[in-house]
Amino acid sequence: MCDPYQKLIVSEKVDVWMLGCILYTMCFYKHPFQEMSKLSIVNAAYSFPKDHNYAPKLIEIIRLLLTPNPTTRPTIFDVAKIFDNYFELTNIKLNVIKNFF
Repeated sequence: MCDPYQKLIVSEKVDVWMLGCILYTMCFYKHPFQEMSKLSIVNAAYSFPKDHNYAPKLIEIIRLLLTPNPTTRPTIFDVAKIFDNYFELTNIKLNVIKNFF
């Protein structure tokens, strides 16, 4: 499949993009591109509310997931490593299934 706007191949990285949209929505109760044009979506022209209380690392992760160019967007395996490192830094223990794939 091909993105008709940018002529890029659509891959599993669209799921990483969607995860970014889901995390943004969970944090701010609205879609990052709720009231924007298609061009804004393609260019990832979104912003974070100024009065949020979320950790800068979480905002950085959401930004990374919403990287406009899929060739520079992380894979889902990269995302898993990012979250694993994040939870190690915050001393949150997760029961992670190793070698799931």
